[in-house]
Amino acid sequence: MTIKDYKTFLNSLPEEFDNFEITHREYTDITDNELNAQEVNVYSVHIDESQQKACNMHQQSYELYQEFVNNATK
Repeated sequence: MTIKDYKTFLNSLPEEFDNFEITHREYTDITDNELNAQEVNVYSVHIDESQQKACNMHQQSYELYQEFVNNATK
């Protein structure tokens, strides 16, 4: 999915979804007819220009990235 595709999708959602929280969900397996998943909140998005990717990050990942960037500029 590209950012353009994502924008199109987001812009197609009705306004009543505007306050829905964004998460990342990975379905892990099916147990006893139940679909199991692990989910983390999306805290930030990092644009990686060299790889041409937009990377959703949870809070711990964002903080680690910020620490790396801050140490690299010292």
